[in-house]
This record gives sequence, structure tokens and C-alpha cells, in this order.
Amino acid sequence: MKFFIIFFLVLTNSSYATESDKVEKLEKMVTLLQSQINVLRKNEGVSKIGEIRYSILPEEAFQELYGKGWVLMNGSCIAKKCDSNHKDSKLFEFIIKDNKYYDKFNDTIRRGMLPDLRGRFLRMLNNGATGDGHDPDTGRQIGSYQKDEFTKHFHDISASSGVYSGDGKDRRNYQGYMTRHVGPEPTNDAGNSPETRPKNIAVNAYIKIN
Repeated sequence: MKFFIIFFLVLTNSSYATESDKVEKLEKMVTLLQSQINVLRKNEGVSKIGEIRYSILPEEAFQELYGKGWVLMNGSCIAKKCDSNHKDSKLFEFIIKDNKYYDKFNDTIRRGMLPDLRGRFLRMLNNGATGDGHDPDTGRQIGSYQKDEFTKHFHDISASSGVYSGDGKDRRNYQGYMTRHVGPEPTNDAGNSPETRPKNIAVNAYIKIN
């Protein structure tokens, strides 16, 4: 951009160029500048396709600021493959382009639908990493869902003095209890929530599709 400004100043102040020469060169300069602006605008839009953003804004407010190309990541259809009334989004067009990346995505995305992130957390793919601290489910695809689970673990039984303590409160005769019960015993006071979760703050997640 600095080059164009300097070129413009030199051109308009040149004593060697005729008026017609100046006009012709200015027209060429404007055409070149317009083409550069179009390239920048195109790259600015495409560079965000597929990106995910968190926001405290509701969908209407977010789109008012950033455009209709951003939508909630709520499992909606973004291609005519899942709804003939829909037009293929730029995101889906890129995914199916030349089948170069098609196999990287799970069936939901390949059917033209967004993953449903509502009430869920994101987790990065292993991308070749293995071992403790990484996803034990190998071979996952982009957009795949993983249900909640507990890590495999064990609880010790204390039977000292002929007494069994199962949940820390209810004390039973160990021999009699083990005779009557085979298999796991649910605890009486294991919490009141329908799910196990970390502390969190509720926000919205948007993805750029156009």
C-alpha cells in the first residue's frame, strides 16, 4: 500500500508526464488497486471458513456484528445433501472439494450437517499422540461424538473386626452381607446431579460456514 501512495505522489507531481499520460496511468493504478482490494476481501472471508468462536452473545447479536456467515454449532443442516431447500455452504463445498479432506470428517458432517455442540465440550484429536493424557479412542474423525464415561477404578472393602462398611455410613455384618450380595452395590449418597461435570460458564459456540 505504501508503494502505491509513493507511486501516486510521484506520478501526479511529475513534470515529464502529460495530462493524458497521468490520467491513463491513474486509471491503471485504480484498476490494480481494485483488484488487490477484491483479493484481500476474498481472502478475509475464506480464511475464517470452518473456524469456531466462543461468545457470550446470542445468535442474533453475534450475526449483527459479524455477519450471517456465522451460525450456532447446533447440528443444523448446511448443505442441500441433507435438505434440498438448502444451498451448499462454503464450508461444505470445501469439505467435498476433490474429496481431498472428505474422509477426515465423520458421517454427520459428510451428510451436510454440523456437529451439535450444545451442552458439550470440545476435545482435540490425538493427531498421532498416544499414551496417558490422550484420547484412548484412537482413529476418531473430525466431528465425531464421544459419550461420557468414568475411568476404570476399584474400591477397597474394609472388613476389620468382622464389620463391612460399604458407603462410609451404613455398617453391615461383613459375612452376612457378602453372603447375600454378589456384584456391585450402588452407594446411597453419591450426589444429586444427573451428570458428572467440571465447574463451567455457559457461552455460545459459533462456526463460520459462509
